[in-house]
Amino acid sequence: MNIDSVLKAHGIGLKKIKDFEVVTAVDNLTFPVIAKRSVSGPAPRVVPEHNEGKYIFYCVSSSIYVYDMKTLDLVQTISSPFPSAHKFNYAFVLDGLVFISGLDRNLNDSYNTVHIYDESTWTKVATLSPAIVDFLDYDASYIYCLTQNPAETTSIFTKINRSTYSVTRKSFTNWSSPHYTRMYPTNCCLVIDFYNSSNKTIIDSKGNIVTSSVASFMSRDTTFPVKGGSPNVIYGFNYSYRSDPYAQYKASVGYFDTETFALIKSEYIMDDYNLHYTYGYGFTHNKNKTLTLQCSTEFRSHPIDKNGFFIYGTESYKNFRQTGNLSPLYSFEDNKGVVIVGINPDGNQIQCMKTYITVSE
Repeated sequence: MNIDSVLKAHGIGLKKIKDFEVVTAVDNLTFPVIAKRSVSGPAPRVVPEHNEGKYIFYCVSSSIYVYDMKTLDLVQTISSPFPSAHKFNYAFVLDGLVFISGLDRNLNDSYNTVHIYDESTWTKVATLSPAIVDFLDYDASYIYCLTQNPAETTSIFTKINRSTYSVTRKSFTNWSSPHYTRMYPTNCCLVIDFYNSSNKTIIDSKGNIVTSSVASFMSRDTTFPVKGGSPNVIYGFNYSYRSDPYAQYKASVGYFDTETFALIKSEYIMDDYNLHYTYGYGFTHNKNKTLTLQCSTEFRSHPIDKNGFFIYGTESYKNFRQTGNLSPLYSFEDNKGVVIVGINPDGNQIQCMKTYITVSE
């Protein structure tokens, strides 16, 4: 498809507009791919760098290939510290150190180690356990994160001393099994007692209790997948189930204040149990007029109002634009829109997509 001719056909003057969001475009234009990198081999593993958004790691066999997140240019190749690629689960960069974490909860072949590299030389300088599964925050003394051992069913809030790498795992309550859920796009976590779901609290990124007045909408099954862009609210998704005649569900969304975590309102965004939609990675863009969500390996872009609410309510399931095909891993904003990095549906390419199209002058 010739983009310039499409624009001209719809009266968009090329001298007047250079960049525009795909959701405002015409003729089913989708997010353009701006970079790609082939991946192959037995059981490859692709992991983004979660703090600074600098790298994406491709682990296969005995090597880890480190690519620039924005261009997918090769930065470095290092020997993999993992016995198999699928054990690589998380990575982040902090003050010139690269933390590469491995976790395998199969107790017959468990793995549970973080490998720390000097970013300037890519030489290993330290290791620690247990595995890091989510980086939350840091200060001069500590790294704050969620960690997990292979035998544990949930991650645990943890402080890691930045000088000695000693690990302190913290319990906020006398609950026997607290369950932690990251509340994206914040660094806070919803904590719910696995054995008594009425016990709920929200902690900030350094482990302080923010509130124990938690909306009933929030449960262990609630997901908070809208990580990218600049959303006005926290989106929490629930799925109500019925088992007859077979497992069916429909999605509802809760909108929460980004500072107080109070429920603003909740609503169903589909009205039919026969629609099998679940939503993954999400981001806002188009000046916060659009919320794009992962649905399997495709992107569905929904219009939202100035408050961040779905405009079409229970009709949202059929009022969207299919704007791309990708299993997203990370996204970041530039000065024109959002760039998404992920794996294509065939599983053989890392791709970068952007939410806007640049046309020629």
